[in-house]
Amino acid sequence: MSPRRTTARLGALAAVLLALPVATAPAAPDDLVMVSRASPGPPPTGPNQPSTGSIAQGMSADGARVLMMSNAPTMVPGLTGQHLYVADVPRGTIDVVDRADGADGAVALAGTPFAGGYGAISADGRYVTFTGTFDGAEPEQVWRRDLQTGHTDLVSRADGPDGAPLAATGTLEISATGRYVSFTTNEEVVPGDPQTARARIYVRDMLTGRNVLANRGNGLDGDPTDRGTYARPSGMSPGGRYLAFSSDDPSLLPAAPGPFDATSRLWLRDLRTGRTLLVSRADGASGAPVGIYTGVVTPVSAGGCRVAFAGAGAQVAPGAPPDGGIQVYVRDLCAGTTTLVSRQTGTSGLAADVPLSAGARGFIAVGGMDASGTRVLFDATATNLAQGTTRQQRTAYVRDVAAGTTTLVSRAAGADGTPAAGAAYGITGGGLTPDGRYALFRSNDAV
Repeated sequence: MSPRRTTARLGALAAVLLALPVATAPAAPDDLVMVSRASPGPPPTGPNQPSTGSIAQGMSADGARVLMMSNAPTMVPGLTGQHLYVADVPRGTIDVVDRADGADGAVALAGTPFAGGYGAISADGRYVTFTGTFDGAEPEQVWRRDLQTGHTDLVSRADGPDGAPLAATGTLEISATGRYVSFTTNEEVVPGDPQTARARIYVRDMLTGRNVLANRGNGLDGDPTDRGTYARPSGMSPGGRYLAFSSDDPSLLPAAPGPFDATSRLWLRDLRTGRTLLVSRADGASGAPVGIYTGVVTPVSAGGCRVAFAGAGAQVAPGAPPDGGIQVYVRDLCAGTTTLVSRQTGTSGLAADVPLSAGARGFIAVGGMDASGTRVLFDATATNLAQGTTRQQRTAYVRDVAAGTTTLVSRAAGADGTPAAGAAYGITGGGLTPDGRYALFRSNDAV
């Protein structure tokens, strides 16, 4: 794919694809393509208007297909309310994907703008998952749509190829080929695992129909996380073997603190061996547990060794701020190390000056990671990572951990493009292609 620069202005929260400089990239880096455009219309360089109210959800490994959620009435003529769309960037087309079975299957009932309805796209660009209901009588369920055949399958089923349908919602994860999909429910999924008031996370093998409980303690028969108030999927490895999940259940810790402490932590479950490891911990093989920011997805590398997360603590890793504020880190589970990601260029660059107070618009989150776990996309309300940024904007960056560089992403086309002056955002989990070449961000500014 060779992205072309667009000269049109962006609408509110429009999705943008940026080509980053990498050694193997044949096309010129730092070009931009506006993704969230009205459809039908001409290719990306044409005069069709950008949509408003669009949130990027992820993209294929080659950057050619981008999944986004939007409540813009201009996306598809005659369609209103919140829906999921896939933009085919080279072809310049937009298709609604939260549909029932068939090429022209019924579109899912529109939800409240930006409340639920989140989805995920497989790395090969063929499959999209979404939550929704088609008649209003049934509860929301999780579905997988094959963009190649137009076939839509129910994911949230009890164990077995023809398991009973289940109500399920929440953040969704999907493997690179679309074979494995996560869903969250409090209904009975596996015989002998009764319904519970605590939501449980399952990974379904769409080929065999087998469901595996993911949010449980260490061991094949580890206890489910029932003592906390919630658990949610937070990232899946490309092969579907590893699932990251966040939970505030203290019983997961080797030395449980006893009473519920309301601290969310990040874990990685090996669905093949049954091993559950603490991800959000300070540097070192036995580093102290770290509380995490739970509103975002945390990418998992292909081998399950490296996981990116946003966590708070004063001594999480060398260079962490003394005030204990939230920063972005990469945990290498194989090496037992935790590395600060959100920092200025240089191996010892200062940590992002993200304010602790919500009134000061403090925010930082992970937006994606390459397959090697060395390049991480994040966005932050920091002023010390790049010139021209302010507290009033969330600015997207890519940190190359190996090279020690931090690159501004949310900017106009060109290596020295002006930083976006309006709110600019990375996305949660799938905003960087595996080769680190393309990054997604959304902005309401002209870039």
